[in-house]
Amino acid sequence: MSRKFKGTAKPLFNQKKKSFTKDFSRFKVFLEYEGTRYSGWQKQPNARTIQGELIKACEKIFGDDFVDLQGSGRTDSGVHALCHVAHLDAKTVLAPEIIKLKLNDLLPQRYKIFLEV
Repeated sequence: MSRKFKGTAKPLFNQKKKSFTKDFSRFKVFLEYEGTRYSGWQKQPNARTIQGELIKACEKIFGDDFVDLQGSGRTDSGVHALCHVAHLDAKTVLAPEIIKLKLNDLLPQRYKIFLEV
């Protein structure tokens, strides 16, 4: 199934790479962060965002495999969160606890990650 994106909207992942299959695990992510230095949640070109930083960290953990991270909502620039909920889809055999530890190691101290399967 291919989707067409109108205007300047682009997918968050490279569709030429792997597509979503049952081989992927979905993790429920609870985030705590200070958003002072960020341009909100949603990934944007030429702006530092919470989602963008998390995707970069996930790409370091999972390598070249497909990674998708979607938040339950968006925030404005400078907004903080105590329990922002998102889901992470990744092809991995790593336990949630290991992923959580790796994300918390790679991200600035302004982030705190909690994960569930």
